[in-house]
Parts: sequence; C-alpha cells; structure tokens
Amino acid sequence: MKKTRLFLMVVLVLAACSTKPEPQPTAVITEEVLPTETSEPTNRDLQGGNPFRMVVPNNQHPIVRIMMLGFFEACEDYDVDCVMAGIDYVDISALIARGEECISLGSSGVVYYPDGFLYENMRDIMGSGIPIVGFHIALDDELEGDIANSWVAPNSVDYSERVADMMAEKLECKGPIATTFFGPNDIETPAVNAFTARMEELCPGIEGFPPEEEGGEPAAAIAKAAAILTAHPDITGAYSTTGAGSTTWATALRDAGKEPGDVMVVSMDYSEQNLDWLSQGWVYAIVGQPLYEETYRAVELLVDLLHGEEIQFANWYPAPIILAEDVDKYYAYGERVRQRWK
Repeated sequence: MKKTRLFLMVVLVLAACSTKPEPQPTAVITEEVLPTETSEPTNRDLQGGNPFRMVVPNNQHPIVRIMMLGFFEACEDYDVDCVMAGIDYVDISALIARGEECISLGSSGVVYYPDGFLYENMRDIMGSGIPIVGFHIALDDELEGDIANSWVAPNSVDYSERVADMMAEKLECKGPIATTFFGPNDIETPAVNAFTARMEELCPGIEGFPPEEEGGEPAAAIAKAAAILTAHPDITGAYSTTGAGSTTWATALRDAGKEPGDVMVVSMDYSEQNLDWLSQGWVYAIVGQPLYEETYRAVELLVDLLHGEEIQFANWYPAPIILAEDVDKYYAYGERVRQRWK
C-alpha cells in the first residue's frame, strides 16, 4: 500500500510539473503616427518669383489710373506679385518695348491692352509660354490662343445703341447731333458706327455730322468741338466715345456761352472730372465702361490659369449709363486712386 501511494504521489507531481502555464497577454508598445501635413502651394508659390505685369499706355491718365487700381487691388486680394509695365504717354514702340520686358524680366501672366498695333508683341509673349488676358477691347474668336488666353471688355456696340435710344427719346429725334471720338481704334470705331446706325434707324432723316477726331491733345479737341458749335449753333446733342469727351464738350459749350443742359452731351468714363461735369449738368450722362472691373477680372483669370483651371475666352462686362443721381458710387474710385498715388 505504501508503494502504491508513493507511486500515485510521484505521478501527480510529474503531472503538475508537465502542465503548461496559461499564456499571458504581451504588451505591445506602438508609437503614435501623426498624419503628415501637406499644404497647398500659395499663389505666389505658383508664380515662381515671376510677377503678373500690366502693359498699358498713358498710365498717368485718370482713366488709366482707375484701370490700374483694379489691377493692383485684385493682386492684393489674391496675394499675387504684380508690377506695372506701362508708359506715361502714348507711343507704340515704347509700349512694345515694355511687352518685350515681360519676357526678358520674367512674368507669370500679363494683363495687356490689346490694340491691333500690338498683336505681334502679344504673339511673342504668348510664344514664350506666358499667358495673356486682354482688357477693354474685345477680341475675335480666332485670336484665342494666338495673342491671348482670354479677354474682358465692354460691348461698345451695345452701349452705343443704348445711348442712341436714350438720346432719340430725350431729344424727340430733333437734331443736329455731333459725334466725336479719340480716333480710329478697335473699340471706338465700332461705337460711333453703331450709334450712327441706331440713330438713323430710330430717327430717319435726323441731321448728324460725320465723326470728328478729338485726339489726345485737350486744347485741340476743345477747338474742334468749338468749331462745330460755331458752324451749327442749333446743335441739340453730342456723343463722345472717348474718356476726355466730357471735358471737350463741357468746356466748348461753356466758352460758347451755352448753359448746362442746352445741349445733351453723353460721353465716357467715371473719372472724377467727368463726374464733376455730370453733377454740374454740362453732361447729361456718362457711359460707365467697367474700367476697374475689367482689370480686376483679368487678374482673377490669370490666377485661375496658375491653378491649371480652364477659363472662358470671351468675357463681356456691362457698361451702365450713369446719371447725376448715381455719382456717389463712382466718386469712390477716384478717392481710392488718390490714396494709392498720392
């Protein structure tokens, strides 16, 4: 019996020794992996150190200053680097030289005043891989990708027809009516032609004079308007398609002894001086070509191109007809111009 009990004890001890312990959970130590932060490139990053440049003549002119204001304020709002590449006067060869500098100095985009004399220069810029957005002058569809990627401009035919509608109603189709313009160009030539055709349609037989060129010299422009007044003292209306037209006609009328409102004058652009003539009654209405808006939009389109987005080639912008009661809104542009270029 003792042997049997001893044997059983040995078996139990061996069995206990051979039993595998329950596995214990192993602590796993892991490092927290934070997501990698990736930031989108800024507009300035996409420019690669090359600014947008604005090519425009006569950049001391108050009308051009409003265009420049739109350009620079858009550049600030979209945080892009921008430089003026304009000239202080009107000279095609000097302007072409500024266009060539857009290539030699480096540009990520160009806002360009696309007069027909400048097409070859624009082609050179485009050929170098620099995008262009034209402003103020509409371009034919076949020029897309040739001299510009896009353009922003008012429709000079549309606003001239609306001016004719307004003058025909106000004057009850009584003439004679004079028309003046800066000179033949891609925006004013269609404007005067559209006005003349619409007046003839609305008022058959109304007396109208062939368009007279005002040119860029104020004294000479005023002398031309004065000559028209001398030859036709019964004139009832005058339509000028250039930004200096308000001064041209208001001064000539005042010097001729006329009173504000004696002649219905409609001209262009909301410079402060033009708004003054409007407020005083020497000018009946001003066509609000979108001077500020078109260059602001041109910068937006160049920013879209920086991001590889598709843009529309043709961008018509409205040109409201401004009356005396509307002037406060437009005086604000002049104030911002003064603050920027003190």
